[in-house]
Amino acid sequence: MKDLRAQGPEEFGRELKALREAHDVSLEAIAAKTKISIHTLQALEAGAFSRLPGAVFTRMFLRQYLGFLGEEPSSWLATFDVLWQKWESSSQPLPVVTVEEVKPKTWTRWVLGFFLVCLAAAVVFWLEKSNNSEMAEIGPTPRALLQQLAPTPPPTPTPAEPSEQPQAPANGLVLATRRDCWVEWLVAGKPLVRQLLPAGQQLTLEVPETGGELLLGDAGAVSLRFRDLELSPPGRDGQVLRLAVPWTTQGEAKKP
Repeated sequence: MKDLRAQGPEEFGRELKALREAHDVSLEAIAAKTKISIHTLQALEAGAFSRLPGAVFTRMFLRQYLGFLGEEPSSWLATFDVLWQKWESSSQPLPVVTVEEVKPKTWTRWVLGFFLVCLAAAVVFWLEKSNNSEMAEIGPTPRALLQQLAPTPPPTPTPAEPSEQPQAPANGLVLATRRDCWVEWLVAGKPLVRQLLPAGQQLTLEVPETGGELLLGDAGAVSLRFRDLELSPPGRDGQVLRLAVPWTTQGEAKKP
C-alpha cells in the first residue's frame, strides 16, 4: 500500500474500499464472516472516524477486515494509528458551559406557596360540591327506599256501633219469602198492594183496626209474623191462599 500517513481518514477509507473491490468481495460477505455490522464497515471505508466505536475496537475490526481479504495488516494498522492520533488531536472538545443556579427570591416563594394553597382549597371545594351533586342525583338511601316500599299498615277499623233494627209498627204484618211469591193486600175490599215479592225479600204491611185480607200465590214460600202470632209457612207449597188478618190463633185465620 502507498504511504497514507500524510493524507486524511477519508483517503485511508477509499484505499480500503478499493482493496476490497479488487478482491471482488462484498461488505455483506465480510459482515457475515466477521459479525461486524454493515454500518461500521461503511464508516470504516468512508474514513468517518467519528462514527466508529473507538481506536481499540476499530483496530480489531480493521484486522478482521484485512484478514478476510488475505492482506498483511501490520502496515495498515500502523497507518491507522497515525491517522487516528491526528484526527483525535485535531478534534476540539466542546466548550463547557457553567450554568449558575438561579435562586428564587424570597417573595417569589411566598407568592408561589400562597397560589398552591388557594389552588388546593379550590380543588377540595369543587370535589365536595361534586359529591353533593352526585348524592342528590342518586336519590334516597337504601334504608329510605325500603321505608317507602314497606307496606303501609291498614288503619285500625273503628268498631261500628250496632245499628238498631227497624222496628215494625205495632200493627205491622211482616212477610218474608223463601221463593218468589205473588202478594196482594186488600183493606175494605180495596187492593193496596199487588206485587211479586222476590225470594229473600221482606215486606211490612200496616194492618188497620178493621183488619185486612192477604192473598198469597204460593203459601209454602212465605212466613208471616203479626204481633206475637207467626205462620211459617201459612200453607203448602204452590197453594193459593186467601188469609184474613189478624188471625186469632197460630194457624187459624179470622175472616173479616
